[in-house]
Amino acid sequence: MQNLQDIIRLGSKLSVLYVEDDIEILTETANILEKIFKKVETARDGSEGLMMFSTDRYDLVITDIEMPELNGLEMSKKIKEIDSQIPIIVISAYSNSSYLIEAINISINYYVLKPILLPQLLTTLHSVVESIENRRIATECHQREMQASIKASNEKLFHAMTENAPNPVIICNGRYVSFYNDAFKVLFDDDELRRLKDEESQLLDFLELKISVDQLFKSEDEFIEDLDFMNLGDDEPVKLSLKTKQGSKIYIMFKNTLMMDDEEILVMFTFNDITVLSFQDYQLKQYDKVMGRLTESQYTNTSKDEAYSIINKTVFEDEKNG
Repeated sequence: MQNLQDIIRLGSKLSVLYVEDDIEILTETANILEKIFKKVETARDGSEGLMMFSTDRYDLVITDIEMPELNGLEMSKKIKEIDSQIPIIVISAYSNSSYLIEAINISINYYVLKPILLPQLLTTLHSVVESIENRRIATECHQREMQASIKASNEKLFHAMTENAPNPVIICNGRYVSFYNDAFKVLFDDDELRRLKDEESQLLDFLELKISVDQLFKSEDEFIEDLDFMNLGDDEPVKLSLKTKQGSKIYIMFKNTLMMDDEEILVMFTFNDITVLSFQDYQLKQYDKVMGRLTESQYTNTSKDEAYSIINKTVFEDEKNG
């Protein structure tokens, strides 16, 4: 009874192709198999069975040997060429040793004699479904180990690449910081960095405390004063002013999404320091305003009759001579 429960539990996930030319045996056996397996499909000879296997996916094949068109062993050999791992149960009315040897040669490990006795069939099915389940578990474990190994290698390589990058870099798993490079470390005190790495501390909380829109740039619309950049698209630049232990720093920040595997998504923020360029740009704008006022004051004619600008007073030599 325990074996039957195990067979039903494991078989409920599996699909079966059953090939038999005797319609009475086919019907009776298929009725039993349908109570065990998720899906049972039948074929009347080896040619039909091979065609069905070539166009659909099955976890197990059960076949008679003596059939018209293509016998069970010939069909099994061709099926093994398509999928060498597929388990096949061969059912035969003969205990012919040559059939047994041929079955072994094409890697068939399950052999049931006719007339089919239910205990014998269930014992064989138990062995098969248990083997399929063990192989599935082993495959999943191997895949997880491979994915973990690849992920660890990728993270190690990525950290090595960003560790010595000249620009500050932060990598987040969700909203929590998982890594920051040396260029980011030098911007803040050790206590601040420890709070940043604390699993209860989020990156946005940390940076919002550090954001500093200097009065000098208060009118600059492109500076952000609150952080909603987790919803930014990749490579969308944000201008950000931060208070660091080196003073206020102005950055162009970029966000990039990193797909480490099907489940884990990392987000990388790169900070490009534009502090010097920003101040130079501001100074040039201020200088341009001052020069504009001086030019207007010095060259504009304020007489009642005319009001010529500096452009109006510019005369080319050819025009003078003319």
